[in-house]
Amino acid sequence: MVIRRRLAETISSMLYMRRANEMEEVLRRYKNLLIQKRYSQNTQDIYCSYFKNFCMFFGEEELEKSTTKQIQTLGGSLRNDTA
Repeated sequence: MVIRRRLAETISSMLYMRRANEMEEVLRRYKNLLIQKRYSQNTQDIYCSYFKNFCMFFGEEELEKSTTKQIQTLGGSLRNDTA
């Protein structure tokens, strides 16, 4: 029982690390795109912050499958957080 629980915790930890690594790669590529477009450092920081929140909001869901309503919901919650 203890071994099974530890194995589950280890697998969960590994999956979390993989997702974190994937998230860092996506954010790095997004930031490079903003640099190529010659956006200011401040704009890059703000856009990356919002993009990271966007990705975290949808969690395991595939971003391509997100609906307009879901995106608008996130936008509303972000506006309320900064107000």
